[in-house]
Amino acid sequence: MIPIRDDLHSGSAPATALVIAGALLIGGVAVPGGSLWVGLLAAFGGYLYAPSLVRELGPLPAFGIAAVGAIAAGALAASQAAQPGPWAALAATFALIIVHLARHPRARMLALIALPYRASLGEMPSWVAALIWLALAALAVS
Repeated sequence: MIPIRDDLHSGSAPATALVIAGALLIGGVAVPGGSLWVGLLAAFGGYLYAPSLVRELGPLPAFGIAAVGAIAAGALAASQAAQPGPWAALAATFALIIVHLARHPRARMLALIALPYRASLGEMPSWVAALIWLALAALAVS
């Protein structure tokens, strides 16, 4: 299953949500210790979870949520003498996921279900998409 978007609002993602996803991509790649895989994973999580927060809270609070997550992870990594790169971008995305799940515990994600010789669209709970993202994040930093 490949999550595509949430089902909370119709229409495309707001431009500011895409800017947040782009900032997560750049942050995951440019911070020392980061990598392209971490940046892409952070941007994908931002693409999935930031649009609903931008629509409901506005662009600045949504960006602030991501910034608080990144700063907290950077401070924790610095206190452990580790590089903040892999953690900061993923923690920013994780902060967006936590707020999204807290505000919408029953939200669903549209997902692409790939089967041999066939693909279809289906829905899955948003928390399942978050678990998939967390598993990929654990692989990215290991």
